[in-house]
Amino acid sequence: MDKGFGDVRFILSSWIPITYGDLPMADTLSDAKAYFERGIEHYKAGDHNAAIADFTEAIRLDPRHAPAYNNRGSAQSALGLKEQAIEDFNRAIEIEPDYAVAYNNRGNAFDALGKKEEAIRNYDAAIAIDGNYANAYNNRGNARFSLGQFDEAIRDYDKAARLDPKNPTIYHNRGSAKGSLGQKEEAIADYDEAIRLNPRFARAYNNRAKAKDDRGKREEAERDYSLAIRFNPRYALAYYNRAGVRFLMGRLKEAMDDLDQALVIDPKFSLAYNNRGNIKETLGDKLGSLEDYEQAIKFNPDFAEAYYNRGNTKYDLGDHVGAVADYDRAITIEPKLTVAYYNRGNAKAAMKHREEAIGDYSHTIKFDPNHAPAYNNRGNMKLGLERQRDATIDFDEAIRLAPSYAVAYHNRARARFAMGLAEEAVRDYEEFIRLADPSFAHAVERDKSFLEEYRAALASGSDLSKLEAPGEIHAAPASRTPASLFKDTKNEAALFLDMVNSTEIMNVYGAFHFFSLFKFIEDTFNDKARGRGCSYRKGLGDGFMAIFDSPAQATAAAVEILDELARYNKTAYEKYRFHIRIGIDFGETKVVHDNDRIGIPVTAAARLEKIGPEAFTLLKIKPEDYPMKDRLLITYAVYKSIADDPAFVTRELGWAELKGLGGQRYDIFLVDWKKSRSASEPFPHHPGEAEALA
Repeated sequence: MDKGFGDVRFILSSWIPITYGDLPMADTLSDAKAYFERGIEHYKAGDHNAAIADFTEAIRLDPRHAPAYNNRGSAQSALGLKEQAIEDFNRAIEIEPDYAVAYNNRGNAFDALGKKEEAIRNYDAAIAIDGNYANAYNNRGNARFSLGQFDEAIRDYDKAARLDPKNPTIYHNRGSAKGSLGQKEEAIADYDEAIRLNPRFARAYNNRAKAKDDRGKREEAERDYSLAIRFNPRYALAYYNRAGVRFLMGRLKEAMDDLDQALVIDPKFSLAYNNRGNIKETLGDKLGSLEDYEQAIKFNPDFAEAYYNRGNTKYDLGDHVGAVADYDRAITIEPKLTVAYYNRGNAKAAMKHREEAIGDYSHTIKFDPNHAPAYNNRGNMKLGLERQRDATIDFDEAIRLAPSYAVAYHNRARARFAMGLAEEAVRDYEEFIRLADPSFAHAVERDKSFLEEYRAALASGSDLSKLEAPGEIHAAPASRTPASLFKDTKNEAALFLDMVNSTEIMNVYGAFHFFSLFKFIEDTFNDKARGRGCSYRKGLGDGFMAIFDSPAQATAAAVEILDELARYNKTAYEKYRFHIRIGIDFGETKVVHDNDRIGIPVTAAARLEKIGPEAFTLLKIKPEDYPMKDRLLITYAVYKSIADDPAFVTRELGWAELKGLGGQRYDIFLVDWKKSRSASEPFPHHPGEAEALA
């Protein structure tokens, strides 16, 4: 199985066997040369062990044969023996300090070990010796790409392409870097060139398909995955990715066939088992899905999502004890897997373990404060324990989060009726009847009958306490979780918003005052962010994290939020004024459970939102002019994406190293949101927004 993600990022340019000029013709050296050249032939034939044996013999006969050390190192590296390879590259460089190829190869070995900075230093040395070394530029670009330094990587790929314009690998790699900056069309153009130079370049087809899928061109993406498979029929990842596209197009049988084929090629492909299990479950084959989840777990015992999905199937089959055991395991592996807490709560609720279920719903709410079904179900558990007032608070919150959440009205009505608040209960039953969709037809008829009984009893003066309110409606379990390479990583804009001095506001004026202010910014945020195609939002206590498809969308939403807050503060009493800070970064995120995001852009945006002038290594404005509130800061990746858009006005602040990001330099820009659009004109919409809103 190809171990990369759906868009296989880059391909290393490895060593090219090198024969130096004729060696001195003394018998020993002549024999060394013969072994050396035979070792090269073995390497080219893929017999790396035989190559190592020949290079070793060449070294024994000529201990200062630097190319033999270099080539033995490359053979060992091909066998995964990276540390031994580095020792050989070290020796080659000791013998020949200007041996550019050995520096390049040692860089590749360090890169494979995850030592990216060390790899870059070796590529630097190779380039310093040979400024026209295309492979070294390509490989340095790869290492920089891995560190999220996409612009620097592109510059290296540009240089490599100028030096070696017929190398399709370089265009492939540059396409991946451009894609990570959101430059999808430019990325596609580079993949086009890679394919023009090598019409059988399966990875380029696979990655071009990923870029097209990101642009919503699913039919074209499917065709490219098919071409990748045509030119590499053993390309399990391409089958897997094509299955993902076909699944999203509703062609489940074809998606299943692709996953079947991926598993024929790679019988240990745990992600494919997981997703095939999801399809089988969708098609009603619960026992078949159970078998697939078990295979996924067999080949990856730490696969949290597979345990979670198997728990769901067991729950559906009535095995609540087995479901809880699987949710337990999923949570042990992924302690923040919100859906596992929620569904474990449902399983415990089914077993009447109400206090334990309450604990699980509380954990769900801790990790996702906007989880209305968890509030609803926790309210039901409290209601079952005759804690009506506490239950009502949970139903209130579920309705506040989702004003059209019908079942919460029904359940709150039940609690209110038990508390003797009959009129309020009637209003809630009526609201449930108005909002409920056809799937609740039976419950609607039941509630209508109850209201008729209630009104008849009220008219006749009968004892209302003898009426039995309809039972609670439990929110459905969360659905299964796909583990999709083609969706695991995305190029997105991450936005962090934070209220300034929120702790002081709460301490001085109290929690009610704070939440009143927070409600305003929450409503504003929801309105502006959704209007700009926000694809995911998470509450953070005194702010929000949000994900957008493009930097332009995220920046436009931020400008509109700041503008709305400024209008509010103009007319609000001093006590009710407050301020915010916003930070935005763009790059590759990883989609995890509950659609949450992790990755460098998320961390960078969070750090950027809080950064002060003292954190800058170079600050281009006076510290006293540095804004500490009502500001919008963006990274260079965001700036580059919007720099040519006349709707935005920006200013460079300088650069800083953001905490927790390995000393990486970040060029930081301030968006002048007051000047970023005419107050009399609507803010322009940006490419990609239609796809996000669809």
